[in-house]
Amino acid sequence: MPLYVYRGLNLNGELLRGYLSGGSSHDIRQTLHAQQIEPLSLRRLWLPRKQPKELDLFFLHLRYALQAGHPLIQAITLIQTSFQGSFGVLIQGLIQNVAQGKLLSDACQSYPWVFSGPLIALLHVGEQSGRLAQTCQNAHDYLKKTQKNQQAFHKALAYPVLNFGFFMVALFSLSQGLLPTLEDIAIKSDGASSWSTSLLRHLTQGDWSWLMYGAMVSLLGLFLYFNPLRIPVLGNWLAKKTYWSLFSGLVLLLKEEIPLVKGLSLMESSLSYCPALRQSLSKMAREIQEGRTLVESMAALPHFSVMYLQFLRAGEGTGQLIPSFDLMVDFIQDDLNRSLERWLFWITPISLMILGLCFWILIDGTMAPLYDSIDQTIREVV
Repeated sequence: MPLYVYRGLNLNGELLRGYLSGGSSHDIRQTLHAQQIEPLSLRRLWLPRKQPKELDLFFLHLRYALQAGHPLIQAITLIQTSFQGSFGVLIQGLIQNVAQGKLLSDACQSYPWVFSGPLIALLHVGEQSGRLAQTCQNAHDYLKKTQKNQQAFHKALAYPVLNFGFFMVALFSLSQGLLPTLEDIAIKSDGASSWSTSLLRHLTQGDWSWLMYGAMVSLLGLFLYFNPLRIPVLGNWLAKKTYWSLFSGLVLLLKEEIPLVKGLSLMESSLSYCPALRQSLSKMAREIQEGRTLVESMAALPHFSVMYLQFLRAGEGTGQLIPSFDLMVDFIQDDLNRSLERWLFWITPISLMILGLCFWILIDGTMAPLYDSIDQTIREVV
């Protein structure tokens, strides 16, 4: 539910400020009038979609406050002072909803872009069982592990992305500054531009080039969004990362006695970054509900290792799915660490070779013709 910040005057003429959540600004104005407050200004607050560090700390602090014996509304109020900015405003919205008699899990449903389906389900189970503090600890551990894997993924991509960005800055800086000069020199000396100079000129000059770049980036973005699993090496790594998140979440949900089919549905809704896998998981959940075994359904998932199936077959045969999922999480984590080490080992020399080739073309197309023209001019003068 959207959150609004208001300024208004009460019947005593005092200036009041605060936050209210509601479906629209009209609903907020009616609420303020019912409280005998005349609104002077009303503005909607746009909250960020994801704040993993703040969300992790939220569950950790809430657990400590609940274990100290504070009631829920008092516990959330106490931890609000630990957060600044937009996440602090979000907690204010949670406080208002809980103060109106809502459960914390129902209040979190108003912010689905921050609290995913599995987290909301955990909170609901914790509230019903009276173990909300332990549930917050479980959610904190899950978010901590997820954040660690996300940081490893960013670390693996940081080096090539920074190299590419550095090259693009150098390309446009040198080409825009030197290429027009080189073209003038070539015309005056009746000479022809080198192949590298012509290539850079065609890539950077003319309005059509920007349209071409935009089309290429758009097509690449669509391909990466809808078919990321088809990318060599990266697709396999992304699938492993997704399966780690899937089974880690399932372990968390199954330990809270949430049924497997419902757990799969909740995890499917949280994997928004990979539509291809979301469709596969949705199909798998339907097949299991129709009576198909877990091993048969998961065998059709892309990049699903035979070793994973052996873990599932053993767990499904003995009825001990949670230990099997735990083993799979550890196995996938080790596999991801090994893949990351190999990736970081090879990415440095490969990136340097590609970057060196690009800079050789850049220098050969800009600096070398300029120096050749200067040498030719000096010889003519002499």
